[in-house]
Amino acid sequence: MMRSLAGRGASSSGRNDFALAVARLDSNDCIDVASTGMLQRVHQMTLATTKLEIKGSRSQLLGPFLISAVFTFALLAMALGLIGASPSRVAIFVGKIGAVIFASVSCVYAWRFVNASKNVIVLSSGGLLDIRLSKKPIAWASIGGVRELFHRNNRESSKLIIISVSKDAETAIGLTPIQRWTRSASKALGVHEVFISAQGLDISHDRLLQNITDRVTEAKSASHTKIL
Repeated sequence: MMRSLAGRGASSSGRNDFALAVARLDSNDCIDVASTGMLQRVHQMTLATTKLEIKGSRSQLLGPFLISAVFTFALLAMALGLIGASPSRVAIFVGKIGAVIFASVSCVYAWRFVNASKNVIVLSSGGLLDIRLSKKPIAWASIGGVRELFHRNNRESSKLIIISVSKDAETAIGLTPIQRWTRSASKALGVHEVFISAQGLDISHDRLLQNITDRVTEAKSASHTKIL
């Protein structure tokens, strides 16, 4: 009888120890899950409220400006007959048109060089603002997707960040004149969305792409959470 009671007592004690261990394990799991969820919410709140201001880089802008200026003077000299023999009508026409185009490009780079200390891109809770692209920021929730496009040489200056937005959102942000003028050429190259580039900025392409992608992902996650 005493052995039987002792056995029952040991069995009861074992079950209690097992239940206590399970309770502790469940409690730790709950704490870990809660901590993980809290860290994710804190990260999202920090990302949503953190403003990233990106300025121009004079060292990156100087090269394109000098190249476009050289082409401007070379084409102008060709049109005026200052290089070689008397130019033909075709050479004069091509020289004048080319000089006007490259002069316009030189003016754009000169303006960006002078204003390099000002913000060019601002990532904030209000959205993505690139003064080269639009007058108003693109709301994160209105961005359907983000991808990159680059040429075979894979150079930093040839990489673009393609941003998919609806026609209504594109109209609402107010594209700059340069963006409107270049849309036809962009569509001919297969790019139907708006795009930005890290060229001439004090940030790398990869870092800019990552920051934009993170905020778009966060906006979609927040929208999904609200629906649930």
